[in-house]
Amino acid sequence: LVRRPPPAGALLAGPAFAFPSGDTVVAATLFGSLAFALSRRAGASWALRVWLWAAACLAVLFVGLCSVYLAIAQASDVIGGAALGVAWLTVCATGWSTWERVLRPAGPAAAGRSGGPVRT
Repeated sequence: LVRRPPPAGALLAGPAFAFPSGDTVVAATLFGSLAFALSRRAGASWALRVWLWAAACLAVLFVGLCSVYLAIAQASDVIGGAALGVAWLTVCATGWSTWERVLRPAGPAAAGRSGGPVRT
């Protein structure tokens, strides 16, 4: 099911197996994590966040289309690779967001709500 050989007649030598497309997994994880990290900045506006995520999606689409064009992988291999990359990115982004929320101090406003001393 997973170790399907690459398509015949490839323009470049393909990897040992084609499903999921490793190039697409790496692209989805890399560009998605860059978009996630840059969109978490304090000064990032809504428009900048949209542009970052759109650029990441277009980069992953470009890598996937290149794999299909060069006959390294089939379209289903690319879709499976993108899904795996997004799943891994979701796990890592959820862990990072949870770590920030739980372990980092929330600031003086949160101290006042939790019953702790408030400095003025």
